[in-house]
Amino acid sequence: MVVTSGTDGETDATLWSRARAGDGPAFAALFRRHRDRVFFYALRTVRTQHEAEDVTAVVFLELWRLRGR
Repeated sequence: MVVTSGTDGETDATLWSRARAGDGPAFAALFRRHRDRVFFYALRTVRTQHEAEDVTAVVFLELWRLRGR
């Protein structure tokens, strides 16, 4: 796992709290940690790599968009 400066050892809860406040690097760290898991779940569901990539992008875009809720 590649972790950017300032995210070493931080829990998902801490990163999410920072992301909810608009911290893009914290959200990017969460994306890096979880994108593969989301992608492979989507791939099992939709069965094509292209669709799974689209689903993964939509999931994270929605998380960013709705982060304040």
